[in-house]
Parts: sequence; C-alpha cells; structure tokens
Amino acid sequence: MKPSFRFFYDSPLTSVNGIGKVKAEHYLKLGVTNVSELLFLFPRSYRINRIINLAEAPEGKTCVFCLTVASRPSLFKMKSGLKAVRFSVFDDSSRAVITYFNNPYIKNSFSVGDKRYFTGAIKKLNGVRYLSSPLSEKEFNPSLPYRPVYPCVEGISSRETEKFIGLVLGETDSVISETLSAEQLSRLGFMGRADAVRAVHRPQSETELKSALNRLAFDEFYDFALKMQKSGTERTAATAIPMNPVSLDGFFSALGFALTSAQNRVISEIRSDICRNPSSDKHIKPMNRLLQGDVGSGKTAVAFCAAFTVLKNGYNVMLMAPTEILASQHYEKASALFSKMSEPGFECILITGSTPASARKRFLSQAASGQRFFVFGTHALISDWVNISDVGLVITDEQHRFGVRQRDMLAEKSGGGHILLMSATPIPRTLAMFLYADRDISVIDELPPGRRRVRTFLCGDDMRKRIDALIIKEATSGHRTYIVCPAIEPDDEDTGAELCDAVSRRDQAANALPGLRIGLMHGKMKPSEKDGIMREFTCGELDVLVSTTVIEVGVDVPEATVMIVENAERFGLAQLHQLRGRVGRGSAESFMIMFSSHSSGQSESERLNKLCEEYDGFKLAEFDLASRGPGDFFGTRQSGQPVFALAGLADAGVMAMAKAEAERMVNIPENEEIH
Repeated sequence: MKPSFRFFYDSPLTSVNGIGKVKAEHYLKLGVTNVSELLFLFPRSYRINRIINLAEAPEGKTCVFCLTVASRPSLFKMKSGLKAVRFSVFDDSSRAVITYFNNPYIKNSFSVGDKRYFTGAIKKLNGVRYLSSPLSEKEFNPSLPYRPVYPCVEGISSRETEKFIGLVLGETDSVISETLSAEQLSRLGFMGRADAVRAVHRPQSETELKSALNRLAFDEFYDFALKMQKSGTERTAATAIPMNPVSLDGFFSALGFALTSAQNRVISEIRSDICRNPSSDKHIKPMNRLLQGDVGSGKTAVAFCAAFTVLKNGYNVMLMAPTEILASQHYEKASALFSKMSEPGFECILITGSTPASARKRFLSQAASGQRFFVFGTHALISDWVNISDVGLVITDEQHRFGVRQRDMLAEKSGGGHILLMSATPIPRTLAMFLYADRDISVIDELPPGRRRVRTFLCGDDMRKRIDALIIKEATSGHRTYIVCPAIEPDDEDTGAELCDAVSRRDQAANALPGLRIGLMHGKMKPSEKDGIMREFTCGELDVLVSTTVIEVGVDVPEATVMIVENAERFGLAQLHQLRGRVGRGSAESFMIMFSSHSSGQSESERLNKLCEEYDGFKLAEFDLASRGPGDFFGTRQSGQPVFALAGLADAGVMAMAKAEAERMVNIPENEEIH
C-alpha cells in the first residue's frame, strides 16, 4: 500500500495546523506561499542547545543560560538616542547584566525572582559579563543538539516557524523532489535533496549540517550556472552589427585630461569587440562585457568613449541608470563633453518618467528621420514607447540595481547591438567568473593620479560629541554629511541587537546639530520622493542626509565630505567601501566615521579596521571572501544579483563544483545517454 501524504509541494500554508489566513499573509513578507517554500525557509543561524554556566561561557559564542532575575528592569536612554532596558541576573556560578535595545516594552516581561532560559553571547567589559538582547524562553527542550533561528517578520517569531516546519518535516519526501541523478549523487558525493532539507532544519551533528548545506548550496549554484551556460551559448550565436574603427582624437581633446593606463587598456578591449573586421570574421559576436572599476576609477569616461565609437558609426546609443538624478548627471556630463566638438553628428537627450509627451513625440520624430542620439534615462527607457531603430550599443550603469529581465528588455531594443554593463562593486575574480560566466569582464584597477584618500576611522559612542563638532564645522564650510543606518524605523528588523534606525537617528541629529538642515531618505519612499531629497542634498538645500544604503548608487556630490555609518558591523566591507566612495569626490579633505555596536566583538573590530587601512576595493573584496565566505556578496539583496540563500554557509569549493558540472552537462552530446 502506498503511503498517504497530507502535504505536497504546492499545498497551501493554511493546510499546516496553526497557520490561518492572517499568519499566511505574514509569511508572504518572507516570500513563502506554500509548504514547499516553507521548507526552503532556512535558518539564518543555529544555537547549541545545551545549558552552560555563566562562568564557563566562552566570550562571543552563543550559549543557553538558566538565569534568575536579580534586579527590577529599568528603562534608560543612550547617548545615541536609543532606548534600552537593563537588569541583572545570576546563576550558581556568576552574575551578568542583560540589556535590551529599542524595545522599551520588554521591561514589563521580567520580575525579580523569575527564572528564564536566555540564549545569547557573553561579552566582558571591565570584569562584568553582559548579554545583549538575548532570546528569552520560559521552557527548555534538550531533545535537539542544535536549535534553528529563523528569519522573523511582524506577526511571526522564529519559534513559530520552527514549530510549523516540524509539522511538515515528516512528509518531506512528498514535497521535495530529487534534482540530481543517482550517478551524479554518487560521483559528487552528495546526500539526497530531501535528506538535506531535513538535516538543515534539524541537524544532529555539525558534520551532518555541513554536508546538508553543501548539497543545497550546490543546487543553487548549479541551477544558476546552467542558466549562465545556456545564456552564453545563445548570445554567442547572435550576430552583431559590423562597425569600423574611428579616430578618437576629437574625443580625447574634448575630454581635456589624460586617461590612466588601465582606462586605455579597457578602451582597447571594448573597441576590439565593437570594431571587428567582417572580412576576417564572418560571424561577428556582439560585445557582452561587464566593466568593473573601483569608485572614482573613471568608468564613465570609458563608457562615453565606447558610445562615441558607435555614434560615429551612425548608430544610436542608450544608457540606463537606476535613478533620475544619476541619469541626469550622466546626461549633463555627456552634453558638456560632446558640445566641445565642432560637429559631433549626434545629440544627447534625457528620457525619464517625467519627460513631457511633447518632448517624447519630438524625439521619436527626429529619430525616425535619421537623427542620431545618445539617449540617457531611467527604467523609462524600457517602456514600449521608446521604440527607435539602429541602436548599436546599450549601457547599463550600476547594473546590479536592475533585475535581469530589465537589463534584457533594454538589450532587446538593440537587436544585434553591443552590451556594456558597469559596476562599481568590486567582486573577487573567482566570484565574477561564476556570476558573469556568460560575458567578458574588463577591470579598471587603477585610480587617476592625485585623488585624495578618504580618512577612515572606527569609533565608539564616546566620540559622538567630537563627530558632531566635525559635522558642524564642515557645514559652516559649505560641505555636507551623510549618516547611514541599517534600518528604517524602530523594530524595522529583528531587534536582537543595538540597531540604529534612520528615523530615530534623524531626530537625534536634529537635537545634536541645531541650525543644520537635516533630511531623511530610505527605501520605503517613492522613487520621486527619493530623487527630490537627493536633489535637495546635491543642490546644498540640506546640510545632513540621514539615510539607509539607498545612497550607495553613484551620485556625484563633490561637496559631501563626511560619511557616518551606524552599526557598521552590519555591513560587508565591499558595501562599506561603496559608501566611502560617496565622499571625497571634490578637492576638500574627507572623512568616513564608522560606529560599531559595543557587543559586535573583537573579530568584527578587526574586520572593520581593515577598511581603515586598505583603500583598494578589490583587495577588500578578496579579504571579505576569505574571512566571511561568498555570502557577503551573494547575500546582497539587490534586484540584479541572484539570490543564493545558502551561499555564505557552503564550502568555497562547492561553487567551483557546480560550475564544472554545469559545463559538463551543457557539453554532453545530444545522443549520449545521461544517467
């Protein structure tokens, strides 16, 4: 008799006991709509499920403690403006102080004499043990050696997800299908997919957990690598528009400064792609190139040179940027550059969502009559109405800010045209070769001479008043300051940490910096609102901009001289380096100040100090890869990057295995039997 299963891969969440309509709506925020997706909602961490005495606990390692509340919880305000609740606890071996941040109501959850099970990491300061925002439970279940910690949103706790997944795990075989053949499993040495899912949620040992993570991470990498292999094959089969080399003398003369050797090398690589000789190469493959370069390395000048070559061949060029203000800056720079030429033969034009209908009609009419354009714009460029012929090159700036489909829609407008993607995010070579296996890569690994370094410091709360004085001093000199926070509002994320949010920080800055004009910007605002705030900052109508990382995109504000990052331990070095690149773009001395939570630990301090010493983005990226794994890059939730849920937890070799296996499968002859 066949077993009767209650759950299948597409079973609705409401079929799980305890998940009703309201709870299912909460799970939508985590991207979970059915039972299969619930099983692939993996833990973000684990904790050893064994009670340990305070005196025996290693510093910085998450442990479970059975503690008694010794003092009445008190509410106080920190120098940063955050509210905190503090009380003391003890066990038979020692005492400790517990602090909860940004959660004032938890004060009423504890009374003197209460015995609770607290899960957290001990930190010692001046001989006193501290626990920062530990998980608190009234009961302890010792049946599992490891307890999973799941992502949380409002209305769903980690413990609830643990319970619901437990109800489904017994029927994993009916929900999870195997994706590798028996031969592949044997040759690659992997456990089955369903077994791996069970082991990730309920690991019985560290070895089993590692094996399960490697198997599931391989699946993510393998699926992506197969798509890249097939995509590369399809693009290689396309035929490009033949173009001829053109003299760059007029371009370089208008540019007015000498390019670096790295820029000249990359220009040669791009021109060799664009200007292939049809007589010697009957099949001309379109350029499909990623241009990587550190902040300030001169990618824009290289892109404009590529555009000039295509425009002088009689074809149109389109450049898409993620924000209206960045598209406008590119348009203004190009207009100023090409206006220095006596007869460029083309016109620069800006197209955004706010472009009037009359301007749209005039542009389309001119394009239809043969006028050549260098078109700059935002997502508006992929609109149906932007329909012009003879597009020889499409350029996507800050390409990681766009989804794959958005980039492809722009590329489709070019027919057999060339494609150039630009990114200021340094990615280690091994990762770049995996992520962009379907395209060529050019790297500008040299900064223009004379560019001043941004002085970078890691500070504690005791430096707040001195930094406030620096902000005021810079403002009186006509300079501006960014303050970047990891969250938007209080309780915007799981508040198991001293998390600084942009809304509270803006209010705190208004009190600490009287007389200065302070703005607020974050990802929940409409694009038009963000553009408006950024324009105010760019034009000098604001002295200080408090923001989340939405200011990472390469807007050029030469007057910005101070970058302050709150909870710097929450960011990867590559991301921090990007933020640092928002200042130091003018001639004035510039500063980056990183504030880090006092509970972040010594290893985090060492990592952040690396940024104070190193200014090469690619070296920082390699350091992050070695110290934190690929998750720091794959974990970036940007629409243009693939989402690898387990990439940062897998062995580095798994990615290479997946790439090799994908190449093997794509190259297997059609008549060869696959086991």
